Amino acid sequence: MLDQRELVRNKEIAVAKLGLRNVPREEVEDTIDLLRQRNTLRTATDELIATSRKCREAFVQQQGTTGVHNLFITPIPAELNKFKQQIDFSEASHRSVAELAHAKLIGLPNFPDEDTAKTPSSRIVREVTGRERSCNLRIPHWTLAEHLGIGNSSAALKISGPGYMVLTGDGARLIRALESFALEQLGDKYREVCFPHLMNDAALYGSGHLPKFAAGAYKIEGEPIWAIPTAEVPLVGLHRDEKIKLEALPLCYMTNMHCFRKEIGGGGKDSRWRLHEYHQVELMRICTPSQAEENYTELVNDTVACLGLLGVPYRLIKLCPADLPFSAARAYRLDAYSYGSDTWLPISMASLFYDFQARRSNIKYQGKTEGGFVTTMNSSALAVSRLWGILLEQGVEADGRVQIPHVLRPFMGKDFIQTYK
Repeated sequence: MLDQRELVRNKEIAVAKLGLRNVPREEVEDTIDLLRQRNTLRTATDELIATSRKCREAFVQQQGTTGVHNLFITPIPAELNKFKQQIDFSEASHRSVAELAHAKLIGLPNFPDEDTAKTPSSRIVREVTGRERSCNLRIPHWTLAEHLGIGNSSAALKISGPGYMVLTGDGARLIRALESFALEQLGDKYREVCFPHLMNDAALYGSGHLPKFAAGAYKIEGEPIWAIPTAEVPLVGLHRDEKIKLEALPLCYMTNMHCFRKEIGGGGKDSRWRLHEYHQVELMRICTPSQAEENYTELVNDTVACLGLLGVPYRLIKLCPADLPFSAARAYRLDAYSYGSDTWLPISMASLFYDFQARRSNIKYQGKTEGGFVTTMNSSALAVSRLWGILLEQGVEADGRVQIPHVLRPFMGKDFIQTYK
């Protein structure tokens, strides 16, 4: 959530920053106007309460000293009751405007930071070709999976529906190998956390996924509970409504999760890549504002490290303001190349949020001489489900076998995936 005081104080700056994110000027102005109305009503209500209290105290004091009403010094009880009616009306007006202002405020995305604001269009800042292939076959991973007997979309259709995959044998083992590899590779830097797969409203609100992305998430009918849309949600919520000691920062977490999304509008050629359930190894860092740059650099480096070891062709893309995720002030997107689809696929987003999520989740830090809202940032160390398909397409040999990257062989116990007998 944006700093309300900064919005109200610097209207034109807010309009300009959010304009870079394609937020209409009138939407920003409406939000600021409502915030100002809310503040004015709060001040008026507080003044009424203070005046009523003083009059009541004066009336009580006058009654105690003279035992009679003095209309020129204190109001009679009927006039005191008018204060109560005015206060009730003023408080109701304040609540109504405050609710409207809050609804508008939480719909505004984060400001792009200065570095991002100077980026007129998203651009590639690094491109890595990956390991050399033994042949030039371009076979989609779903075809390879069926041929090898390690993936079965027909079975998934029977038990779940479209947009799912059943993995068997080496297909299931490859998913597990990718997860284990990423967790082991980064285990010395990040503390692993195992979360529930159901999240409450507050957790999704805190990360910025509610209310904007409610339509794309799965909600449990009749309950304020959601199937986790991304592992970012519980990682942010882990310290909600907490004040972290300064000396404990930075905090670095990682988690391996199954996530669920509706993928509304995800049809066409890309739909085979956009499953409703996917595996993800996610990273999160929480730090002070002064630690943000150093930690964000480390987060981006940790994100690309696993791809480098896997030998996957990838691009690191710096995003312009218009392409930023809703909660991010700065972000790099990682795209990996799919030989079978002949396209670059997004597989990770390294996002820096500053205090945007911390304000929504009320996460602060406190030291002897300083304190305030923390800075949060996150990325996917491995988009496991998507990389599963990319590795199949990249490793296919002329004889139909799939070569396993060297770093995964200890977890797989073999060098190749071949047709299931």
